[in-house]
Amino acid sequence: MKIGGASLSEDMKRIETVSNLIGGANLAVDANGRFRLPEALAYGKAMAPLNLFWFEEPGDPLDFQLNLDLSAEYPGAIATGENLFSVQDAKNLLRHGGMRPELDWVQLDPALSYGLTEYLEVIEMFEQMGWSRRRLIPHGGHQLGLAIAAGLQLGGSESYP
Repeated sequence: MKIGGASLSEDMKRIETVSNLIGGANLAVDANGRFRLPEALAYGKAMAPLNLFWFEEPGDPLDFQLNLDLSAEYPGAIATGENLFSVQDAKNLLRHGGMRPELDWVQLDPALSYGLTEYLEVIEMFEQMGWSRRRLIPHGGHQLGLAIAAGLQLGGSESYP
């Protein structure tokens, strides 16, 4: 569910309505990178009791400090990385972005991040840093991501051809 296009109170009405219909654990919200830290923290605080599946792209994808600060306050899962393109980008996210290997999700898009060869290096780097490949969910509607997720036993794939 997209969020951030309305006020926090309006968005919370929408989020709570859908959460009540399907259950919070089945609902993921996506801010499309639009929040600065105060807004991300406010949304996180308001959404925390709903136990959502994930809070996606709360801030600018390269604002690792925002992600770090949010992850220190928000108890739910964060998903990010769809706008990162290389092994080094992903490594910096893990090093500096507060990502929690038992909780959070990383969504590099293999079609946009230099293809299968680079994605294999990303997986190797993740595993070397103590992450399970099951915490990787390729982003985007590319069938390449679906094939990679299935073939490499990742955590899933966003697929909307």
